[in-house]
Amino acid sequence: YREFPDYKNHGEWAVPSSKLDGKPGPAQTADCGRNINQWKNLIRELEKSDGGIHERYIDPRAGRTAVLGQREHNQSLIDLLAAPDRGAGGQVTKDGLHFVPASMAHIDESVALVNNLFAYNLSEEVTVLNEPKLYISEDCGNLIYSLKTWTNADGDKGASKDPCDALRYLILMDPMYVSRQADYSTEPGSY
Repeated sequence: YREFPDYKNHGEWAVPSSKLDGKPGPAQTADCGRNINQWKNLIRELEKSDGGIHERYIDPRAGRTAVLGQREHNQSLIDLLAAPDRGAGGQVTKDGLHFVPASMAHIDESVALVNNLFAYNLSEEVTVLNEPKLYISEDCGNLIYSLKTWTNADGDKGASKDPCDALRYLILMDPMYVSRQADYSTEPGSY
């Protein structure tokens, strides 16, 4: 629903270079050096004006990776994000943030899914029956640049890969519209 770090506030995610997938831009180092609680606070702040978040997805490999640290006891990033914030006396001060690991698929398979959503008959007029099923907001400048640039020629280190991965993960999760007025929970569990 939004891009972060966004072009307007943090600059380019990737910039042109001799590498096919570009080189890292200033947005790739934006807000670096935060600890887990600072990231949780940033996410809460970004989400505050959005009327509620139905579900959050995370890169499945990164989310399940054990985070080494003295206090974290090798918990995964998902575990650390889900843990409630606690005050000096151990009382819960803020609920944790629930993240769902995105589905995994081979890159070629998920790229094909994204491309299918962009596809329409170019030789015909754009109508309700002939239009892409996926549109990207012009506010997502880094994603747009990455979609135009990313070739996967530079593999996992490609500067334009991460925004494309975020879109691939979203599409793999087969999202559906949920009204902001709908009664739902962001807590783990089922109905």
